[in-house]
Amino acid sequence: MKSRLRASVALPGLLITAVCFPTPGAAQIAQTAQTGPSADDNEIVVTAAPGDRVLIDRETYVVRDTPLAQTKPALEVIRNLPSVTVDATGQLRLLGSRNVKILIDGRDVADASAVLENLQASRIARIEVMTNPSAQFSAYGSAGIINIVLRRTFVDGLAGSAVVGAGNPGYFTAKLSPTWSGGKWSAAASPALTISDSHTAARLERIGAGENASLGRLENQRGRGTASTFTIQGQASFEPDTNERYDFTANLSRSNGRTSRSAEVSSPSGLFAPLIETQAGKSALDSEDLSIERTAKGRRDGEEFKVSLSWSRYAVATRNNYIDRLPLEAREIGFASSIDQAASGIKADYTVPVRKKSTLSIGAELQLERQDIADSAFGHTPSGPVAASDRFAGHSVDVSVYGTFQTQLGRFRVLPGLRAQNRRFGFDAASGLAPVERTLLFPSLHVELPVGKVNASLSISRRADWPSIGQFLPYRRITGPTTVDSGNAALRPERTLNIEAAARTTVEGQQVSLKLYSRRRSDVRDTALSVLESGELLSTPINIGTRLSRGGQLSLRGNLSPQLRYSASAWAATARYNRLAGTTLVRDDTAEYGGNVQVDYSDGKSGEPGFDQLILNARYQGPLRNYQFRTSAIFVLDLDYTHYLTKRLTVVASLSRLIGTKVFTTERFATFLDERSSSRLYGPMIRVSLNYRLGRK
Repeated sequence: MKSRLRASVALPGLLITAVCFPTPGAAQIAQTAQTGPSADDNEIVVTAAPGDRVLIDRETYVVRDTPLAQTKPALEVIRNLPSVTVDATGQLRLLGSRNVKILIDGRDVADASAVLENLQASRIARIEVMTNPSAQFSAYGSAGIINIVLRRTFVDGLAGSAVVGAGNPGYFTAKLSPTWSGGKWSAAASPALTISDSHTAARLERIGAGENASLGRLENQRGRGTASTFTIQGQASFEPDTNERYDFTANLSRSNGRTSRSAEVSSPSGLFAPLIETQAGKSALDSEDLSIERTAKGRRDGEEFKVSLSWSRYAVATRNNYIDRLPLEAREIGFASSIDQAASGIKADYTVPVRKKSTLSIGAELQLERQDIADSAFGHTPSGPVAASDRFAGHSVDVSVYGTFQTQLGRFRVLPGLRAQNRRFGFDAASGLAPVERTLLFPSLHVELPVGKVNASLSISRRADWPSIGQFLPYRRITGPTTVDSGNAALRPERTLNIEAAARTTVEGQQVSLKLYSRRRSDVRDTALSVLESGELLSTPINIGTRLSRGGQLSLRGNLSPQLRYSASAWAATARYNRLAGTTLVRDDTAEYGGNVQVDYSDGKSGEPGFDQLILNARYQGPLRNYQFRTSAIFVLDLDYTHYLTKRLTVVASLSRLIGTKVFTTERFATFLDERSSSRLYGPMIRVSLNYRLGRK
C-alpha cells in the first residue's frame, strides 16, 4: 500500500511573519482550511499563513475537519501545541505561566473553560498562540493569549459528520454536526450529548505544630462523580457581495453533575476519635454565548472595517452535604453556592494600508460584566454551629482603544503599538466596598529581521491581570467542614513586562525555532493560607510582590521517514519569587520546565478505505512553586488511531493516559501548618468512536 506523509501539529519553526496580503499559495491553504476535506484530510493541526493582516506577533495553527478532530474538544487540541502545557488541575499555561487569556474570534467570553471543554475541535478554523501579543489584542492575560478562530465557510451543499462514541469509565457521546452552504448563505449546527462517570481516590495529610497541633487531620478518600452535558453550537454567515459579510454564532450548554465521597478521618496526634465522613453534592452549569460580526472591505486593497457585538452568560449552582459519623453521634453541615455572570461587548477594528508595505490598524472596545454571588450554610462544623446566608453583586466596565502600525524599515519589519485600557469596578451598596478604577497604558513593539537563512525577531510588551469580581468578595464563604475562603478589597492589578527574542531556520530539512524570554511580574496575585481562631483554614487572594522568570524554548519539526513525522517542543526557565517560610517572607529561586512531543505515522491514501493514522502525544509539566503552594510534576502519554472503513465511515480510537503520572501531589503551607494532598489519576481511558461523513462530497 502506498504510504503518504501527514503532519498533525506544527511548531514555531514555521512562525508566520507579518503579511499584509496573503500570497497565492497561502490563500489556497486558507481556502482548504476553511472549506473542509482535501488531500490532506487526515491532518489535525498544521501551520498556514492565511487570515489576519498582521501575523508578526503570533503563531498560527490550522485545525483540519477530520474524524479525529470531530471527536475531540478544543482543549485536547490546544494542550498539544508548542508553548502550551496543562497541569493536573486542567489549567492552561503558556511557557509555564498561568493567567492565559482565551478569546473566541478575538472577543471575550464569560466562561472560557466551559467553551474549551464543549467546543468541538472540527469547528475551529485555526488557533493563534501569542506568548507576547501586540497592542491589537486585549492587554489582560499576563501569560499571553490563545485566540480561537471559528470556521466561517463550508463546502457547497450538505456536509458535516455524525459521531457516536463510548469508553471507560461510563463514557458515552453522540454528536451531529451538519453544515450547509449555498449562494450567499452558509450555516452549521452541532448538537451533542455527553455522559461520563469517574472514580477518585485521594489522601489528605494536614499536620499542625505548636498552637495549631489540634488542626491535624488525615483523610483517606474514595469518591465517584457522574455528569451529563448537552450542548448545541450554531453559526451562520451571509455574504451579500464580495465586499461585505455577516457572521452569526450561538452556543448553548447545559450540564448536571453529582458527586459522592467517603473518607476515613483520623487525628495524627490522637486528639480526636477516628470517624467516617461522607459527602454528597450536585451541580448545574448553564451557559450561553451569542455574537454578530460585520466585515466590510474598503475601496483600497487591504482596507477593512470590522465591528462585532457579543453577549455571554453562565450560571453555576452547587450544593454539598457533609456528615461526620462520630462514635456517639452524627454531625452534619451543608452549604450551597451560586454564581450568575453575564458579559456583553462591542468591538470595532479598522485596517488600512497607508503606503507601500505599511499598514495602520486602529480599534476600540467596550466590555461590560456583571456577577451575582449567593452563599448559604447550615449545620455544625468541628468549631460549632453555623447558620449563614450571604449575597454579593458587582460589575465592571472596561473601555480600551489601540493603534498599531506595521511598516518596513530597510530590512527590518516593525510593528509598534499602544493600547489604553480603563477598568472600573462597582459593587452593590450592601457590600460596603468602594468603587475601584484605574487606567493603564500598554505599549508593544515587534521587530523582525532576516539574517541569511535565519529569521530573527524581538518583541516587548506590557500586560496586566485584573482581579475577577468574585475576588473582592466581602464575606467568608464555607467551602468544606474545615475550610473557608474570602475576597480582598485591597487587590491591585498584576502587571507584567514581557521581552522575547526568537530565531527560526531550517537545517537539512529540519525546522528549528529558538525563543528566549524574560517576564517580570509585579503585584503578583496569589492565595494566602491562614488559620482562624475557630480552627478553619482561610484562603484569601493577596498581592505578594514580584516574580522574575527568565528562560527559553526550543522547537524542532521534521521527517524521520516518508511515513513518519515528528514535532517536539521543550522550555525551561528560572524564577525568583516571594515565598513564605514560617512567619517570614523570603526571596527564593526555583526552576520551571516542560514540553511536549508528537509523532505521527500514516499509511495509505487519505480519505480512502484502508487509510491508517497513528498519533502519539507525550506531555510533561515540571513541578511548580508559588507563595505558599507547590505541585508535583506530571507526565502524560496519549495515543490516537484513525482507520477509514469506507470513504464515509471512520473508526477513531483514543487511549488517554496510556502511561504516565499515577499520583499527583499538591502541598500548601501556613504558619505552623502543612497540608499535603495526593490524588490518584484515573487511567488509562479508552474511547472508541464511529464517524460518518454527511453530504454528497
